[in-house]
Amino acid sequence: MLLDIRCCMLYDIYSMLCVGTCVTGGEIFVAGGSVRKLGRMNGRQVAVPESVTSDVWTLNVNEQSFEQRTSMSRARCQFPLVVVDG
Repeated sequence: MLLDIRCCMLYDIYSMLCVGTCVTGGEIFVAGGSVRKLGRMNGRQVAVPESVTSDVWTLNVNEQSFEQRTSMSRARCQFPLVVVDG
């Protein structure tokens, strides 16, 4: 399944990168990540990291939409997101 993160409202589909993801209880969690913007380098359009976010979203597969959850305590990107039983 291709995750369409355009539903995240704050960002467009091309702005998120290096998010943490996991699946549990029939929900897909997408957390953190680097927000990027488009810029120019040597006359070419490139993605430039702008900031790191602490946002957490879950995908409602039935409605094909995302719901925002409680944010993480720290902004981060390029991290593993795992389920811990307990």
